[in-house]
Amino acid sequence: MRTVSLSGGGLTGSASIPDAVVYAFNQNYVELAVGTYTGILKLAVSDAINSFEIDVSVLNGGAKCFISRLLQLLFTNYVTTRSKTVTISIKTNEGVTMGSGNCLVLWAAVEAGMEYGYYLPITSDIYGGGARKREIIWFTAFPFTVSVFSNASGISEVTPANVSDANIRLIQNSEKVGKYLRWIDCYGFIQYFLFALGTRQSKNKLGSTSIDAEYTVNGVTHYAQRATHVQNTDTIKCCAVNLRKEILAYVETIYKSPHIELYMGNNVWKPVNIDDGTVSINEQDRLYDYEISITLPDTQVQTI
Repeated sequence: MRTVSLSGGGLTGSASIPDAVVYAFNQNYVELAVGTYTGILKLAVSDAINSFEIDVSVLNGGAKCFISRLLQLLFTNYVTTRSKTVTISIKTNEGVTMGSGNCLVLWAAVEAGMEYGYYLPITSDIYGGGARKREIIWFTAFPFTVSVFSNASGISEVTPANVSDANIRLIQNSEKVGKYLRWIDCYGFIQYFLFALGTRQSKNKLGSTSIDAEYTVNGVTHYAQRATHVQNTDTIKCCAVNLRKEILAYVETIYKSPHIELYMGNNVWKPVNIDDGTVSINEQDRLYDYEISITLPDTQVQTI
């Protein structure tokens, strides 16, 4: 937390605001200390495009306001923009700005014990001296980018040729067979992986409405009914096999992602979901197999 001074409208005090880099899905608060004031102040969060403002009830000079949801609302297109410079402002009830501060807000969250941008706890560092490698498999036959972070530009995407971070190691893989998925992980990074194919299951569901149908055989008319609509859902099992722990650490973030897409070719990505379930990982293994089931959107079929 950082402290900014407040002054305006006959009031003075201070506000504690989040640090210079903020994770939108962690707990973020603004705390106010404005003398003995009791009444309403206004808190605004804004970027270059959007602004949201709420009333804050102050009692005896103090108030604490949860702002994470406001920060999340600033990301109107998180697929293309997952970091923003945001201004947090405190105003009087009449709209006079008392003080403000800027934050770099990331469409991300960090777990306790985790270092931002790396997928294993800090205590698991096997390289020594604090030098850690972020290892990523680059499937060269498919579209691929690397998400990187800097304090100046936030989260951005670069091509493999433009990866200049010495702590990122790309492992090239020319495999072409499987289901190629991409997703946004808990750090706001886009990840890619080519999963091996497993069982494919199709499940249909007849619509509740039917129509009469007649057909004639040898001059005899017969009666039947047809469902006016059929809904079909395809589920595919996919597996990543023989993964080292460093690779599994980012591949398994797909299980927590609400934004997953399947590559259909020609730069077309189709939204998919992961089935509900539980994944078990034996931490004593040297290599890991990781299996998921993805559900494709319902097939668009004719209605009669």
